Amino acid sequence: MSESNKPSEPDVLKKPECIRFVQEVLKIENPDLKIYSSRRMQSYAKLNDKLDEDIDIVLAIQDENDKEFHSVIIVEKTLRMENRTELHRTYGLKRLKADVNTLTVTKNARNKILIVTNRSNFYALEKYYKYTRKMSVSSTTLENFILDEPNVEIRLVEFPVFQNSSNNMQSKVENYSLTFSQILGGFQYGLFGLKDLPTQGYLEAPKEKRGFNDPKSAENLISTTWRDENLNPIQVDIRALVAFLYEKTGFMTKRKGGISNSRRKITPGVN
Repeated sequence: MSESNKPSEPDVLKKPECIRFVQEVLKIENPDLKIYSSRRMQSYAKLNDKLDEDIDIVLAIQDENDKEFHSVIIVEKTLRMENRTELHRTYGLKRLKADVNTLTVTKNARNKILIVTNRSNFYALEKYYKYTRKMSVSSTTLENFILDEPNVEIRLVEFPVFQNSSNNMQSKVENYSLTFSQILGGFQYGLFGLKDLPTQGYLEAPKEKRGFNDPKSAENLISTTWRDENLNPIQVDIRALVAFLYEKTGFMTKRKGGISNSRRKITPGVN
């Protein structure tokens, strides 16, 4: 299927919504720092003035008493995969390489970060730099790695995150929310299929990450609905969104195995 014949991307998956979600994550992580966004013209002008360059940086974090930026950040939505492990050369890899190059030449920032919002994109980009380009990569975790030579961090912030609120799905998995990579894990383990996902549901809002020993860790088990800029809950067709992401990220091959009746917790990074 040619790119022009691909299904149109749902609005909720487009880049502005990804940026808004990531910005909220960064606010939670950096409550005492100022975050500039290119989505606001005033902030964008300030950002470019401080960087002295007209470049495609969409977010920046700064301590108000510091002349240098704490971090400059590019955010990417889910990009097309050629197959399950390789980015599409034109509509995926080329874009992410350009982002890394932009961050490499950016001045006046201590930290340069590319945030990708799809786990398959994240793993494919890591594979490209480690094994195809054979670049030095450090601090590798399930959610970030650093390209040592240009000193650019690649970070994963998964979006969208779906609320697991339907009775049918709650009978199969205990998670209060599910990322796309966790849903893929559910498909592959035979816990549920696409037809089990609800056609009406909501997105989950970002939360502060807490360890099991944190006295406030129970707060992470309370579902919080992601809302639009007018504070209205964002209702979505979860099944349709997952089907779109499934096709876009190269997971069209039929999987063996039927649906299991077991009820399990799916952990991040399974796909």
